[in-house]
Amino acid sequence: MIFTAGQIEQITGVLDRYLLTFAAHHIGINVLSAVEVAQLQSAGVNTAAITAATSNVSQAFKLGLLSNALGDAATKNMTYDQFLNYLSTGKMFKLNALESSALQTLQYQALKDTKRMGAKIKDQIADRLVHANKTANTVTHSKLVTDAAKKSILERKGIASVISDIGHAEPNWNRDFGRIADFVLHSAFDEGRANGILTRTGPQALVYKDVYAGACKHCIEKYLKGGIMSEPKVFQLSVLQANGTNVGKKVADWLPVIGPLHPWCRCTLMSVPNGMTLVDLANGKWVWQNGDFVRDPKKWERKVQRKSKVRVTVNNKTTEI
Repeated sequence: MIFTAGQIEQITGVLDRYLLTFAAHHIGINVLSAVEVAQLQSAGVNTAAITAATSNVSQAFKLGLLSNALGDAATKNMTYDQFLNYLSTGKMFKLNALESSALQTLQYQALKDTKRMGAKIKDQIADRLVHANKTANTVTHSKLVTDAAKKSILERKGIASVISDIGHAEPNWNRDFGRIADFVLHSAFDEGRANGILTRTGPQALVYKDVYAGACKHCIEKYLKGGIMSEPKVFQLSVLQANGTNVGKKVADWLPVIGPLHPWCRCTLMSVPNGMTLVDLANGKWVWQNGDFVRDPKKWERKVQRKSKVRVTVNNKTTEI
C-alpha cells in the first residue's frame, strides 16, 4: 500500500483547510467557529484581512436586494464594477435589522451546504486514493493516483508534493469547488431578491421562477406548467422558504426552493405583478403572455351593463347619457 491511513488523513485534511479558506472568502469569516479560524491561522491564512462585509455571498445578497428594488430592467445590464461603485455610494446599504438577520441566516445555511458538498468531494478523493477490492481482498489504486504516487516516490517527494501532483491531475477539483461557489452565490442572489419581496409584500407574496430556455428537465418539471417556455407555476413565498434547500436530498425528493434547485441552476426568483392573486389567476383574469403575467382585458371588462341614464348639462344644454 503506497499511502498509510495517516497519510490519507493528512491529504484529506488539506482539503478541509482549503474548504475553510473557500468558506471564509466566499461566505464570510464571521460564520466560522473560533477553532476553524485558528486552523486557518495555523495554516498561514491572514484571517484579519478577510471581512464579512465584502464576502461574495454578502455582495450577491445585496445585488439581489438591489435588483428587486430598482427592477430587473435597471440592473440586468449592470456590470460587477458598476455594482461595486453603487455599493460604495452608500445609497442603499447599510442593511436594516431584518435584512442583516436574513443575510446571517443565509451565511450559516451556505456554510452548512458548502461543508456537506465538500464532504462529498473529500469522500471521492479518499475513494480514489484507496479502493478496496472486496472480492480479491486486495487494495488497488486508481491509475491517476498510482501514477502520481509512483512518480513522487521515484523523485523522493514528500506528501505535499504528492497532493499537488494529484491535484494537478484531477480537474474535477476545480469543477467541484466552482460548482459550490456558483451554488452559494446564486442562492445569496435569490435570497436577496426574496428578502426585498418579503419586505415589500409580506410572506404571502406570490412568486415564480424565471426558467431559461436551456434549463434542465428537473427545473422544467418543478417550475413550469407545460414544458419549456410555458406558463410558470406560482408559489407563495412562504412555501418556498419552508422548503429550504435540496442539498443532500435525492433527486426524487427535490422541492421548489428560493435558491437554485441544484448546482449550476440559473432559474431566478421573480415576483408577480401588483394586484395579482391566485384566485384571479385561476379564473383567467391574469394570463401568461410574452414572458410576463398580464391582465386579460376580456375578463376584467364590466359584466353587468348599466341601464340607468345620467343627465349632464353643459352651457345650458342638457344631454342624457
